Amino acid sequence: MRSNYHFIIESSHEFNECFTTVGGLVLFGDKRHLQNRLANQIAKVVALPLLDIEDEIQVGYEVFIDYSTFLRFISDSGVIENNYTIDKDRGLYKIPASMIYLYRRNASDEWRGYRDNLVVTSSLTSEGGTSNLVNIVWEKPKKEYFLEVLNDELIDCDVQKGDKVLCNTGQLLPIFMNGKEVFHLRNRDVFAVYEK
Repeated sequence: MRSNYHFIIESSHEFNECFTTVGGLVLFGDKRHLQNRLANQIAKVVALPLLDIEDEIQVGYEVFIDYSTFLRFISDSGVIENNYTIDKDRGLYKIPASMIYLYRRNASDEWRGYRDNLVVTSSLTSEGGTSNLVNIVWEKPKKEYFLEVLNDELIDCDVQKGDKVLCNTGQLLPIFMNGKEVFHLRNRDVFAVYEK
């Protein structure tokens, strides 16, 4: 089975019953409210699009996908399948390339950004100052962002994992990898890399 424009992926299950925090705490969650936290965003590529021959992703690769692949609409008549489901029982879905964030050959490889996708982590620092009117010293929390998963275009620009970046914070999409909250971005949302 192949699609003209979509990847066919296979997922062992749609949602997990629980999630693990960075500290190792296992928490159970409600799928109605924590879809982004409980979704199984790692799937296996079963077939490539017919009309997208030149691609770095191959059959058998693992992909990190947008969790909305598994969302469904509930109406008075019941649950309505979304456009991505091929066979829910067999775990088969069709998704466009824009819903794939990362890819890797297998579980032992590192993730790589697909096309212009990348992942950044954040770190909270403080920025201090003083007031001229009153003798007050203040600290203002400030988030800094660091590259976590790169794509080929950034690697060609001699950018490295861990580099501090200035990015469009309005485009940060929180995703969870290994229990840690990180943020999905596209190349156009990274404005600059700070000098070391």
